[in-house]
Parts: sequence; structure tokens; C-alpha cells
Amino acid sequence: MNKNNNIVMFSYAFPVIQAVCFSSSIAMSVLTIILRKMDCNNQFEISATDLDLLLCVKDAATRTRGLNILRLTNLVLVSIENRKGIIKFSVNTNAYSHVETSQRRVGLCFDEPLNFEAIDNNGHVDKIKLAGFRARKNSNASRGAV
Repeated sequence: MNKNNNIVMFSYAFPVIQAVCFSSSIAMSVLTIILRKMDCNNQFEISATDLDLLLCVKDAATRTRGLNILRLTNLVLVSIENRKGIIKFSVNTNAYSHVETSQRRVGLCFDEPLNFEAIDNNGHVDKIKLAGFRARKNSNASRGAV
């Protein structure tokens, strides 16, 4: 087996990862898909249509709720090219990383601090913080959109 296929999960990130898994099966499924397919820079891209097929969702709002959980916790950076319908994911290197990092391109990896404040006392993603979360902070038109 190629060493680049091995991925390490850092124990520091476990509370955030656990909260994501407890809070949304869609977010957990998206994270699993990304981890399986990401490159050495912790990045992966897929069309929105293909992702919806993999997740068996018919409504984009369902996918958006799962993506917003990943965004809120800073576990995954999500960027969307609306013209092409492509979703680009970058997994936080503070949570997951390839064992072999020598092939990484400097500056491409997402390494912001994880958002532990998004977790409530029960170990789930805080519903109040999630309800107030917007991927695009300044846009009222983006509410409900990916």
C-alpha cells in the first residue's frame, strides 16, 4: 500500500470530529467521502450533482446544512464555483493529515484553528450557533443557498 493513502487523525481534533458525527449524518458522510478521496494537500473537488448522488439527497438545502456544520467547526474549508457546479474541499491539517507530507505544495493546505466553541455541553454542534452561521457573512441573498 502506498504511504500517501494513510491518513492520520489528530486526537486534539477528536471533540470536533465527534460533534460533527453526532450532529449530522450528511456532514459525517461528506467528511468520509472527502477523506477517502483527498490528495496530499488535503484537497478534493466534486460536482454538486455527483455529491448529491453519493449522499442520496434531492434537496440542495440538505447538503448545505451538512456543509455548514463542517464550515462552522473549521474542519473543512468549502468553496463553490457556481458557474461550473464544482465544490472544492480543503480538510483542516489540524484534524487530518497524510502520513507522507513531503509532496505538499506550500500554501495550499487549510490550517486554521478548529472551532471548539461551536460544540455544546453535550458534545454536539451548538444548534443556536449553527442557526446563526452564514457561509457568506455579508449576503442576505445567500441564505438557503450553498
